[in-house]
Amino acid sequence: MISKMVVENFKSYAGVREIGPFHKCFTSIVGPNGSGKSNNIDAMLFVFGKKAKKLRLNKMSELIHSSDAYTGANALQFARVGVHFHEIVDTGSGDEDYSVVPNSQCTVEREVVRGDPEMKVPDKSSYYLNGKVAKFSEVAKYLGDKGIDLDNNRFLILQGEVEMISMMPPKGKTPTDEGLLEYLEDIIGSNQYVEDADAAMKVVEALTETRQEKLNRVKAVEKEKDTLEGGKMEAENFMGKEKEFASYERRDIKMREDIKFSNAQVKQLANKARQGEKKEKELKDKAERAEKSVPTCEKNLGTAEESKLKEEKKLEEIYEEMKGTTAALRSSLESKNTELAPVKEELSVFQAALETAQTESNLLSDATTRSRQQLEDAETELENLDTFQADKEEELKEAKETLEESKTRLNEAEEEEEELASKEVELQKKHSTYVAKAEEAKAALQSGSTRSSAVRGILKAARSGELRNAGIKGRLGDLATISDKYDVAVSTACGMLDHIVCETTQGAQMALKFLRKHGLGRANFIPLDKMKRGSHDRVVETPEGAPRLFDLISPKDSSITPALFLGVGQTIVAPDLETATRWAYDFGKRWRVVTVGGQLIETSGTMAGGGKSVRKGGMNLSSGGGGSTDVADAGAEDAKELEDKANKAMMMYKECRKNRRDLAEEIHTLNKTIKTLTVKIPKLEMELAGVDTTRTELTKSIPELRAASTLSKEDEAKLKTLKAKVAKCEKDMKSTATLASKLEGEVSSLQKQIVDAGGAKLKKQQKAVDTAQKNLKDANSALNAAKVDIVTHTKNAAKAGEEARAAAGQMAEEEKKLADNAERLKELEGEAFKVHEAFEAAKEATEAKKSELDEAALELEELKRSVGKAKMAEVELQGRLSRHDQELKEHNGRVKFWRDEVGKLRDAEEADAEYDLSDDEDEEEEGEEEGDEGKEEGVEGGEGEKEGDEMSVDTEGEEKEKEKETKKKSKMSKIDPLPTFTEMALAQFVRRELKREIEELEKERDQLAKTANMTAIAEYRKKEADYLEKVAELDKITDERNEARMKWDELRRLRLEKFMDGFGQITLKLKEMYQMITLGGDAELELVDSLDPFSEGIVFSVRPPKKSWKNIANLSGGEKTLSSLA
Repeated sequence: MISKMVVENFKSYAGVREIGPFHKCFTSIVGPNGSGKSNNIDAMLFVFGKKAKKLRLNKMSELIHSSDAYTGANALQFARVGVHFHEIVDTGSGDEDYSVVPNSQCTVEREVVRGDPEMKVPDKSSYYLNGKVAKFSEVAKYLGDKGIDLDNNRFLILQGEVEMISMMPPKGKTPTDEGLLEYLEDIIGSNQYVEDADAAMKVVEALTETRQEKLNRVKAVEKEKDTLEGGKMEAENFMGKEKEFASYERRDIKMREDIKFSNAQVKQLANKARQGEKKEKELKDKAERAEKSVPTCEKNLGTAEESKLKEEKKLEEIYEEMKGTTAALRSSLESKNTELAPVKEELSVFQAALETAQTESNLLSDATTRSRQQLEDAETELENLDTFQADKEEELKEAKETLEESKTRLNEAEEEEEELASKEVELQKKHSTYVAKAEEAKAALQSGSTRSSAVRGILKAARSGELRNAGIKGRLGDLATISDKYDVAVSTACGMLDHIVCETTQGAQMALKFLRKHGLGRANFIPLDKMKRGSHDRVVETPEGAPRLFDLISPKDSSITPALFLGVGQTIVAPDLETATRWAYDFGKRWRVVTVGGQLIETSGTMAGGGKSVRKGGMNLSSGGGGSTDVADAGAEDAKELEDKANKAMMMYKECRKNRRDLAEEIHTLNKTIKTLTVKIPKLEMELAGVDTTRTELTKSIPELRAASTLSKEDEAKLKTLKAKVAKCEKDMKSTATLASKLEGEVSSLQKQIVDAGGAKLKKQQKAVDTAQKNLKDANSALNAAKVDIVTHTKNAAKAGEEARAAAGQMAEEEKKLADNAERLKELEGEAFKVHEAFEAAKEATEAKKSELDEAALELEELKRSVGKAKMAEVELQGRLSRHDQELKEHNGRVKFWRDEVGKLRDAEEADAEYDLSDDEDEEEEGEEEGDEGKEEGVEGGEGEKEGDEMSVDTEGEEKEKEKETKKKSKMSKIDPLPTFTEMALAQFVRRELKREIEELEKERDQLAKTANMTAIAEYRKKEADYLEKVAELDKITDERNEARMKWDELRRLRLEKFMDGFGQITLKLKEMYQMITLGGDAELELVDSLDPFSEGIVFSVRPPKKSWKNIANLSGGEKTLSSLA
């Protein structure tokens, strides 16, 4: 803090005065006028390095005390101010609660010594730090380290400076201006990053610019390669997707064939398993029934045996009774029965063996029968495969042909569509052009109705009539264009826009004759051959850099520039009448000024124009309106013709559009067909591949089925053995049956004899015995049959069960395989769907890229041809230029040579005649120049008149020209003609010229050998290396740019964080201080752009007590002071 100030001879204080001591709570100086407030503040400002102007003085010596007691010889010569500081430490919250830090006192002094104006000695100022001489920079650094900022003067607020805050804009408009943003940034200290951030930004911009240059170079080198590379990658992607799609198609067809085959196998095996199970069940039932019938058969057999024994016993009893009569017969019968019993037993054994052999033989034969059926089915399917394959091959062939035709037609249709699109655009442009021209012609006809018949007649005759060869350029307003903004200005300021511009005075005279001949009235002409050249090229300094009307006009032909300058002169264009008045009179020289609204101030001071009715349309406008174009001058017939052309173009446009729509539909249909066939063809190919697979499988299975339909050697031997056994059994049965039949016949005969001998009783008993024997035989046969059935059915049931279980196992395997195939097919369909989508997308992208590639290729070829033509033309032009330069040198040499020769041939009389002729010509030219000046003045005067009087054409000039030519011819006739050479003499000159040409050709050949570029091929091969090198440079500069950008972003981040931190604190303190000062008001600092505080700055909003929120600039004086003070 400042403890005291010591002043000596400073302002109002004479001698040494001590002001103080000061207190830590002493923050301001208040008092009435004249109380010395400024003396104290100025003393501080003086010590802290402020200059005289800041202290409201002209020079520092004015600070030295001067009063009546100190004048003349007693005048004081110096003034000194010392400010004493010491550091304090707060010990509490009270005003007196602080203590001074020991040995912390310091003194800063400044002294000014009066200079001597007579001796030209300036005032001298010195600084002292703790009694020692020091530089101001040392003082500023010392105080700055203590927290006193002398650069920004934050510690001392002067009277009037408080109110400056209320006048600050949100942000300085220029880098040197200070707004509220810069004011707060300076306090917060975030501006320490501004300089570094700006430097980093410049580095980033420079690196970005450098990188852009290198990137442009890389792109230029890469452009052609990338154009082809993109198409190549798209094509490769398309081919890859096509192969992948085809692979999925093959897998899909194979999977479907496998599923189809597995379904057939499952169905066949299921049928086989069902039949085996059914057969097993039936055989088991038969075996069970047979087993159940065995006890019954055994019981029946026992009953039959008992019945037989009983009946035989009765028969024996009868025989016993007849023993004497039938003893011999009975003995024979017993003998035959004894002989018959083993034969019957043997016959039964043979019968059982035969049945068993036949059953086993049938079982072996049934397996081969099934295999033979399967073999027949496989052979039939193999035969049908050939027909199926032939049909599919024919279908595939037709599909491929259709696809090829569709692709060819698609290319043709797309080319036709592109041609129609180009033609459509061209016809649309043509229609728009014709419509615009027709409208322009109508407007021109309408606006041209007020034009004089003389101008219309001359323009029409110049276009296709008598004045076709008169050199009529046209109406001046039609020969240039101007912006729409200056239409009224040029129409007002230039009264010569309806003048007819001619190439020569002779053409103007022809036009005058044409007017007189047809009685069309009067017209004004501007002959270009009489115009002054170069006057419009002079640089003119206009008031405040105002634009000249002449500079705003764009002539269609540079030859009419003098005529345009003649019409507008040095007229300048002003935005409004006030500016026009200032420019016209306030710059020393009088200027002719016209405003964009049509007010005209002449150099004489007269003012014209303006009002409701203004001139416009006098000159062609850059937007296409105004003036009187050639199309407009073509008349109503041309307008009608343009309308017809526009209608015809529209009809052609509509027809072209209809054809394009038809082609678009055809292209859509062709794309759809191609898409369908693209999917169908691989499917057909896969089906054909599946046919080959099926044929291979059938070809492989037929030998297996053929082998299965033929018994193995073991089975064949077993079947052979069984057949032999059957045959042997049948043979043995036949012989045994014959013997048994014979014995049974003999037994029957003996029994009959015995029965006949025994009478009715014996017959009856014999019949009962026969019945019992028959029953016994039947019971025995039933028992044997049951036992055979049990063995056979049990064996067959076991075999059928094994077959059914085997079929069921195979069916389970096939079902598992079928489920796996179905799952794989589902996954495959999912993958194939994705691939199909990718394939379609790739196809569409390929088509698009193909179109782009074709366009790029065509454009590239066109550019190559153009470049080649340009290079050829350049080479040709350079060659022609070289030849022409050489020829020019040769001709110059020849001209010089022949001039020298002609000079030698002419005699003195010729020289005298030439001398006389030149004298006459000089005199005539002088007179002619005077005449021309008069004529030119006449033209300018006539054209300067706003009413457009007819220009008088001086015909005397032509008579003088003819007279001069006559004199020249008469004098030249006196000169002797050049000598005529013979053919022999001329041949010498020809040989000389040929020799010279040969020498020149040899020089050209040597020059070409020196300049021919034989390294062009090698340079071309370096192109790729150059590209890679430029890419490396680009990568390097990109890394440097990114690094610089990171540094720049970091500095911006630090600046933003520090600023927002300080800004928040200041905002809170401001609100608190203002509320305390105003007892109820509110104040707030707000960011204009909350996203970027540094872009738009800061607004100071205040709500005085019992009032609404306002910007500080809209407050009253006292409110501004309180707000700024807070």
